[in-house]
Amino acid sequence: MKNNVNQPMAIVSAALLIGLSTLLVNVSPVIIGAAGKHEIVTEDKLGLLIAPGLLAVFLICPFMLRWVRVVNWKLLVSAGSLLAALSYVLAAQASSLTGMLICFFFAGIGSGTLYSIGMCCIGDSKHPDRNFGIAAVMQTLTSAVMMYAVPAWIEPAWGFSGLMLVFALLGLVSAVLTFWFPSRGNLSPLAEVLPSPDSAAKDRAIILPWLALLAVYLFFAGVSTLWTYFEIFAYGFNFPEAFVTNTLTIAVLAGGLGAFLPVILGSRYKRLWLIIATNLALMAIVLQLQYAYKQYDFFILSLGFYLCSSMALPYYFAAIASLDYKGKVVVLIPAVIAAAAATGSVIAGPLYALSPAALVIVTCVLVACGLAMHICTELLTKCWAIDAEPATKKAEPKSEQIV
Repeated sequence: MKNNVNQPMAIVSAALLIGLSTLLVNVSPVIIGAAGKHEIVTEDKLGLLIAPGLLAVFLICPFMLRWVRVVNWKLLVSAGSLLAALSYVLAAQASSLTGMLICFFFAGIGSGTLYSIGMCCIGDSKHPDRNFGIAAVMQTLTSAVMMYAVPAWIEPAWGFSGLMLVFALLGLVSAVLTFWFPSRGNLSPLAEVLPSPDSAAKDRAIILPWLALLAVYLFFAGVSTLWTYFEIFAYGFNFPEAFVTNTLTIAVLAGGLGAFLPVILGSRYKRLWLIIATNLALMAIVLQLQYAYKQYDFFILSLGFYLCSSMALPYYFAAIASLDYKGKVVVLIPAVIAAAAATGSVIAGPLYALSPAALVIVTCVLVACGLAMHICTELLTKCWAIDAEPATKKAEPKSEQIV
């Protein structure tokens, strides 16, 4: 079927759309680094440069919650792509910090639209664990290319304005994906597999995806707290610039391996145990990073940091999709990711100024809180005897009216 979200090209298009629309967050260290080199803002305000775009993503998602099941997805993808591209073009010409921040805000609206539609498409698919893994791999590939290209080629050759024009070009690439993107999704109501049709059971089921969403916020806020200042954190050890650039690029590629594991494993193993294992490993790695005075140690720990965080996210997302019987809470994942990334970017500067150890400790605390919240969600799911496994996804499409 042309509009089936389970078609391979639809999954690939959604995954690529997610990869392109999340570049602002995923490569924020090199964007902030490029802004710092060209003295766009002072060092203590570099983290604020990303905040307007993240705020826009956060604000657009509640709007998408209402219209994602009504408006044609191809129309939404086209509009979001063009708005993002135009905003980055204007950002390249901005002569003041205020003007640039406004441009980033509208770019975030476009990116948030694309991100929401991509997440909704994959959340509607029959195998969300595997397909969210594919999306994570695509994010890794696009991020790795940009993570290397920005400091090595783009920023030295064209400066910060040239970097913005490259982002505008990528926005136009997103518009091309409408040729393969479905115009609607599949709804797979969890309500049909609830043990009882009474309203109390449905009310309980409504709570669960929101709790899972809160777990994602806490986890990603922790990861973003360290990741936003990761490049500056590395320079704190007086490592050479070439080493830091190569380490960040290879770390992102290592994240691709972590993201690829859910593609291979799918739902063969219990999702909860995989999330627990990756979170515990991540916290152990982060705690060791502050003692990585040797290049070899820092390199290995950097790979582990990105590998574990990239592996955990697809399972977190799939947990939300499997519990979201109305098919709408999953649309808010980009808003939560944006809010978490904004939280991390804002608090990272003051924490690092206090001490690198403070940055590390807060990162671990937030990750631990996210893990605890997810475990609570799983326990409530079992207590209420709600089947939230991927098998509940229906093969036949069922959607609301499309404009």
